[in-house]
Amino acid sequence: MARRRRRRRARLTWYEGVALTAFAGVFVISAVMLGKYFFTAEKEQNEFDELAQLVTVQQTADDAQSGSEAEEQTQAKLSVEELQAINPEAFGWINIPDTRLDYPVMHTPSDPQKYLRLSFYGAYADSGVPFLEAQCTATSSNLIIYGHNMKSGSMFHALEGYLDSSYFSAHPSITLTTADKETVYDVIAVLHFKVTDETLARYYVIPQTQEQFESYVSTVRADSVYPLNTPAEWGDQLLTLSTCDNVTDDGRILVIARSKAS
Repeated sequence: MARRRRRRRARLTWYEGVALTAFAGVFVISAVMLGKYFFTAEKEQNEFDELAQLVTVQQTADDAQSGSEAEEQTQAKLSVEELQAINPEAFGWINIPDTRLDYPVMHTPSDPQKYLRLSFYGAYADSGVPFLEAQCTATSSNLIIYGHNMKSGSMFHALEGYLDSSYFSAHPSITLTTADKETVYDVIAVLHFKVTDETLARYYVIPQTQEQFESYVSTVRADSVYPLNTPAEWGDQLLTLSTCDNVTDDGRILVIARSKAS
């Protein structure tokens, strides 16, 4: 009887050893994959950081006067012309101050998702590059820009923060720079939803008339995760940033903002 018990214990120990080995193997593989993911993400982010430095120019103005001598004021400004000289498919540059969201925006109407997994320079990239909706033009009533929500915190990951109203209070504006101008957009709604045919038709809209514009603004205000009172009226241009929520299947986060008509 004692021998049988010892055999059973030995047998159990053997099974435990196999399970432990399998668990250790899965852990090691997962750790390697996770390390590779973050290494790749950091490498891709460094490429964007270098690009930002490359297309930022120093501008000097003689606006300030001190006695009879002009005091030169030097300001750093991003040049979209320099960006487009490197890659003509660049539409502009998107930035949310004091966040990591600071990237070029691509536009390829004939190949809408070209930069989904492509770097600015044309190589494969997990993070891709933010890109403008194919149907949009610079003068569209709503500029819809898509970007990945990277677990490393890069790309459009910052949009997750807007699910908390305190984050909005600290980051109420988004800046989009194009070859023509730099425009500041004030956030008017934050949406969190599951993608369906209905929600796609409801939220991804480029209004063509005043009636459509006012209806759309009313809809996103009503569906916002918290109320916002920033006004928006026909003639203003909307800016919509779209990303996955990384929590639910087909979950999306939209941050919608407007620039005041000049």
